[in-house]
Amino acid sequence: MTQASGRVGAQGAPTLAVVSGATMLALIVFTVPLTTLEPTGRTLGAGPGAQAWLLSAMPLGAATGLLGAGALGDTCGRRMVFLWGLAVVAAASAVGALAGSAFTLILARIAQGLGGAAVLACGLGLIGGVFSEDRARTMATAVWAAALGAGVAAGPIFAAFLTAAGGWTAAYWGTGLLAITLLLAGYAVLPDSGAKRPRRVDWMGTILLMAGLAMVMSGLTEMRLGWARPPVGILLGGGFAFLAGFVFVEARHRDPILDLSLFRSAGFAGATVAAFASGAGVLALMTLVPTLLSRAMDVGALEAAFVLCAWSATSVVSALAARWLPERL
Repeated sequence: MTQASGRVGAQGAPTLAVVSGATMLALIVFTVPLTTLEPTGRTLGAGPGAQAWLLSAMPLGAATGLLGAGALGDTCGRRMVFLWGLAVVAAASAVGALAGSAFTLILARIAQGLGGAAVLACGLGLIGGVFSEDRARTMATAVWAAALGAGVAAGPIFAAFLTAAGGWTAAYWGTGLLAITLLLAGYAVLPDSGAKRPRRVDWMGTILLMAGLAMVMSGLTEMRLGWARPPVGILLGGGFAFLAGFVFVEARHRDPILDLSLFRSAGFAGATVAAFASGAGVLALMTLVPTLLSRAMDVGALEAAFVLCAWSATSVVSALAARWLPERL
C-alpha cells in the first residue's frame, strides 16, 4: 500500500462517519416539527399560519443557502464551511429551545436550514476527497445517501420520544447536543480541504438566487392559507422575477455559482428532475402525514413517526443496495 493510499484509509472511515452523521442530523432537524407541531403550537400560541411556517422555515433556509454554501466551500475550503454549518445548527437549535414566541422559533428554524445547507453542500465533497478510487467512492456515497433516508426515518421518532420525555424543547436541545458532538468530532478528524482553484464569489448570483428562492417558497407557504391572497401573488411574482435575473446574470458571469451549461447533460438534467420530483412529491406529502394522522385519526405522535418509516426506511435499504448494481448501471 502506498503512503497516499494509507492516508486515505486512515481518513476515510472517520470522515465518512462524521459526514454521514451530520447529513443524518440535517434531516433529523428537518423532521422535528412533524411530530412536535401540536405541543409547540399550544405552548407558543401558534395559529395555522405560524404552524405552516414552522414546517416550512427550515426547508426555506436550506434551499436558499445550498448553492451559496457549495460555492463558498469551493472558495474557502469545504471543511471550514462544513464545520461552520454544524456550529450554526447548534446555535440555532439552542435559540429554538429558548424561543418564547412562534416568530423567534421560525427564525431559528431558518437558521437551522442555512446551517444544514452548509453540511449537505460540502459533505459529499469531503467524502470524495478521501475516497479517490471509483469503487470505494461508490460504496461511500451509498452510505451517505442512506444517511439521508435514515435521518428522515429517525427524526420524527427521535423528536416524539424526547417530546414525551421533556416537552417539545427537548427535541431542540437534543439536536443542538448532536450538532456540537459532530462539530467536535469533525474538527478532530476531517482532513483539510483548501480551495483547489480559488475564485471570486459570485455575490450577485448568490443574492438573486437566495432572494428568488426565499420569495417563491414564502409564497408557497402563504398559499396554504388561500390561493387568491395578495401576498401570495406578490411573493411568487417577485420570486420568479429574481430567478429570471439570476439566470440572466449566470449566463454572462465568468465564474457563475451555477454553470447553466450543465443542463445540456442528459444525466445532470435527469438527476435534477428526479430530485425535484422526490421533493415535490414524497417530501411534500411527508410533512402532512403526521398532522393528518394526529388530527383526523387520533394517532399518537410516536405511532405517526413509525408510519413515516414506510418510505424513509425503504430509501435506506435502496441506497445501500444500489452499490451492488453492476458498474455499467
